[in-house]
This record gives sequence, C-alpha cells and structure tokens, in this order.
Amino acid sequence: MNLWTTNLQILRQRFNALAQQLAQYQPIALPLKEARNGLAVPIYQDQPLHSLYDPMKEAQKMLPPTGESYLVIGLGAGYLAKSILAQSTTALLLIIEPSPCDLANLLATLDYTDILNDPRLILLSNKEISPLFQQLAHLYQPLLHGNLHLIHPRLMQSLYPTFFDNFTQAWQAWMHQLSGELSTWHFFGRRWFKNIVTNLATITPENSARAIPSQTDIFIAGAGPSLEDAIVRMKKEHKRPLIIASDAAALTLQAHQLPADLILSIDAQALVQYHFLGLDLKPSTLIADLSVHPALHRSGKSHFFAGSHPLARLSGLRHLPTDSGNVGTTAYLLAKYLGAKSIRWGGLDFAYLHGKPYANPNYLYCLYEAQASRLQPISQNVAQLTFRTAIHYYPETGHYQSDLLAFYQTKFHQAQTLHTPKTWHQPSIDGIKFLKNYHQQLIDLAKRPIDAWHALSPNHRTLLYTLLPSMSTGYQMGLRTNQLIEETLNFALTSLKDKI
Repeated sequence: MNLWTTNLQILRQRFNALAQQLAQYQPIALPLKEARNGLAVPIYQDQPLHSLYDPMKEAQKMLPPTGESYLVIGLGAGYLAKSILAQSTTALLLIIEPSPCDLANLLATLDYTDILNDPRLILLSNKEISPLFQQLAHLYQPLLHGNLHLIHPRLMQSLYPTFFDNFTQAWQAWMHQLSGELSTWHFFGRRWFKNIVTNLATITPENSARAIPSQTDIFIAGAGPSLEDAIVRMKKEHKRPLIIASDAAALTLQAHQLPADLILSIDAQALVQYHFLGLDLKPSTLIADLSVHPALHRSGKSHFFAGSHPLARLSGLRHLPTDSGNVGTTAYLLAKYLGAKSIRWGGLDFAYLHGKPYANPNYLYCLYEAQASRLQPISQNVAQLTFRTAIHYYPETGHYQSDLLAFYQTKFHQAQTLHTPKTWHQPSIDGIKFLKNYHQQLIDLAKRPIDAWHALSPNHRTLLYTLLPSMSTGYQMGLRTNQLIEETLNFALTSLKDKI
C-alpha cells in the first residue's frame, strides 16, 4: 500500500467529504531533500517547505509561549502539527491547506498517519474563503477550545498571496463576530436554556403538528417608521396579502384595523410581553422560537419552531434560522418557507428615520406618554432611546444607523440570496418525553471522563454543544474547560429536573 492510499484511507474515516474531493486528483509525489538533522523536507516550486537545518526546531520557534488551540495555514511535512499535538494543553488544531491539489501531492509524498489519527486535528482544504469560515464557525468553539492562535508561515504567504489577502480580511471579521456572539451568550445563554426547557414542557403531539397553509403573496411588517406609510398603501389594495408581523409591529397594525395573520417573536426577554399589552390575539397566530419568554405562550393559536440554539435544533421541531438576531430577517425566511412568490415589506428600516425609532403606536410611545411632563416631554425620551449608543448620521436620507442595525441590514440582504425549502411541515413532538430523554442523556454524559471531551462520540458531542451558550456564565467566572463543563452540566440537570 503506497503513501497516498494509506493517508487517503485515514481521511475517509475522519474527513470523508475531503477525502472524496481529493480522490478526484492524480497526485504526484513532491521531491524530497534531507535536512542536516536527517528529516525529509518537501520541495515545492523549487523551494523547501521547511528549514534544511532543523525543521522541528523551526516549528517549535513558531509556537506561542502558551496555547490551547491553533489554526495553521499549510500542512507542509507536518512538523509544526507534530510540535503542537505534542503539547498536552492542545485542545484543537485546525490546518488549512489552500490548494486541494497541493494537499493531494503532499499526501502522496510523506506518511501523515500519526497526526491524521489524532482526534484534536481537523484538516481543511478550499481555495474559497467563505466556505472555509463556515466550517471554522462550526468546528471552533471558544468556550471549549480556548484562545485560537493563528500561525501562517511566511513561505505560505508568498506561495498563495491572493488567498492570504482574502483570508486576513475574513479572519478579522470572524474575530469581531465571535466577540459579539460571546457577549450575547453571556447575557442570554442560560435564559435561552430555561426558556426552551419551559416551552418544550408545554408542547404535545396535538399542538405541535398544527399546519400553516402555503401562501403566495406575503407582506412582512417590521416596527420601523416606514410601516405607517406601508399600511396606508396596503389599505388601498383590492386583495389583502398574508401579513407576517414582528412582535413589535403587531400593535401598530391592529391600531390601523389591519391585524397581522402571523406574529413572529424570537425575543427571550420578559420585556417582549409588553408588545402584546392591549393586543387582541384572536385574529392572529403566534409563531415563536422555542427560546422566547414563556409569558408569550398564552394564545391557543401558537406554533413553536426551532431557532438556531443547538438544544432547539435537537428537539426535532421545524427549523427556522434565527442566528441573524433580527426578527425581520427571520420573518423573511418564514415567508420563503411558506412558498411566497411575492414578498413585500414595510418597517424593516434598520435605521431611525429622521430620528424616529418606531412606527406609532408602540408600547414605548405609550409608556413615554404616560411618563411625560413639562420638564421631560416625549421627544426627550425618544431622543435618549435613539442616541443611547454611537450612531452614524446620513444627511442624504436623513436617517441614523448604529453598527448593530447595519449588521442586521447586512444579514437581511444575505437572507434574500439563500435557497430555502418552500414548505412548512411541523412534526409531531411530545415535549415532556423529549426532555426526559434529554435529561437521561445528560446524566450519561456526566459519567464520562470530562478531560476526554475532545474525543467524544458524535452523539455525545452534539449533546455537549447544546450546553455551549449556557457555558458563558462559568467562562466569565474564570472556570477552565473541565470545570466549565461540569458546572454547566449541573445547571442543565437542575433546570430539567424542575420540569420533568
């Protein structure tokens, strides 16, 4: 059995999709040159990939003083990978080879079985940056893997200059996104978990399988100021479209005698119930993410769906992505799932138009009106709401936009390019039965050696990932990985015990 066949066989066991991709090539072994210490060094485009004096010493110099996880550009002869995996503190090693063809040639040149068999190693290869970072977002979990160190040998930068320019930009954006996600998890992590468990306990096979009929003409109502003009135009139409409203827009629609058919909510905070004060829910059906505050579950016509939380995804309910963090984007995806051929919207402004944050009426305006006085008029409270964070003013349109609203707007535009299924089939779910089974699985997981979490089976890893957002609390307390997992498991088991 030659080196190519041996390496490919291990790839098929661990990274089958990558193995299938590489199997399309007819690899050619690279020439080798012996370093002074006797180690083999591959020669690529007349350049040695490592030091011709001591490749292992060169690799060790690249390592930071302390580290838990690493992302390395270029596999080379594997000397850097061996140095990293030799450290007992290493939790994860991600290696990206920019060219699948070059990776195939390397695998036909040297024996990589030792590092390929290490469960801490993940091997990726793609010339396109976007799919690479989609994979990285799934594979690297900061709360489990610790800080991620990027190592890119200078030779790799010169060999793949275009790849490195694009990669650097995407890396900076990803780091910024990870920072925002961790902040969100810290605030919402355990609240999401408790809400999901509480809501699942109310789901029966009968109420989980309610159908939502397909629609061809759908209007999405956001809570922005432009909704007011959109309502005026819609009232002049002969045929009324199906209206999907965000929870914050439902009151505005009802005040204009145009009640929403579907009201969508993804908010885990208790404050979300204020959007429903004085709202007649009889004409509407509530469509709610499993993580919403349980106070919303008061309508007989309600549907839960599985948002982007890993525990919600595990439940088996119909999945509707909520990772944009914005209800307008989720509403747009719901409209596509319902088979809409025409999707219009109003109130999805992602900005404060002329300094006005919401369409009228809104519960905040009602609150401000009740609090208003000669010394503190409504306009002062509205201004404080609008300018509570740093925002940018655009004089050509007269609107104000924060970085967060700009992020939501980008996510909304991206959603318009997604290919989504045109059906909404909701399976029959017994919430209590699911929670009891999940509780027992967590008990079994807790019996496993915590220090071997990186070698867990796919099923146990999936279970562990359902706890990730809840781990942020312990992470902020300074707990290390093993302590973090143990503390979060105790939290989850206690929360479940109260419901089953």
